[in-house]
Amino acid sequence: MCRHCPDPGQSQLLNSFWQSFEQEFRPDISQIQRCGNEVKEEIALAKARADHQEQELRKKESEAASGQRWKLRDMLSRAGGELETIKEWQLQQNKRRSSKPPLIYDMSAQILIQF
Repeated sequence: MCRHCPDPGQSQLLNSFWQSFEQEFRPDISQIQRCGNEVKEEIALAKARADHQEQELRKKESEAASGQRWKLRDMLSRAGGELETIKEWQLQQNKRRSSKPPLIYDMSAQILIQF
């Protein structure tokens, strides 16, 4: 017999030991597998809940941001209209100033002369 080949008696002993070991721990192995599956299901459920909550928060954030953008556009629109009104007033004031004859102050005579 070669020294690398197992002895048939040893193989039979090893086989019976393995079968005995397997029979003794089979219920524990099954229980561990069931618990592992339950843990995987719980993780999947927790992930689904977290994803749903994140979607809800993003939706609320988007709605709030949309409302703020609307308010900002409204404010800018009103401010733009007010700026146009101010510009018109300034143009009118400039036209009035340019239509009046200029006043010159003559220092030598210390009198105002209107042309």
